[in-house]
Amino acid sequence: MRNNGFIIEDVLFYENTVESIDSLITSYFPLVKKRDYILLNGSTSKLKAATNQEKSLKNFRDNMSKSNKRLYLALKSNNSNETLIDKEEVKENKSNITD
Repeated sequence: MRNNGFIIEDVLFYENTVESIDSLITSYFPLVKKRDYILLNGSTSKLKAATNQEKSLKNFRDNMSKSNKRLYLALKSNNSNETLIDKEEVKENKSNITD
């Protein structure tokens, strides 16, 4: 997954704005430009869509896995509110987060 660009490590977010967060994520994951993404809660044993989808560093920290500090994102299906995780076709996007 790392070789295919689905895992990015040591990502640094410098600004806590929606535009800055989206810009950084789309620079690492170009597919996001064509589809929207959702935040997954990585603090449970099974990935689920996070209750709060606010794009902020605090919310990212609240939803990343606690043990290995990974942030999980999923792409939404084209023309739908359904996510790929709902179809069990999700490709994990893992990222270490630091600010």
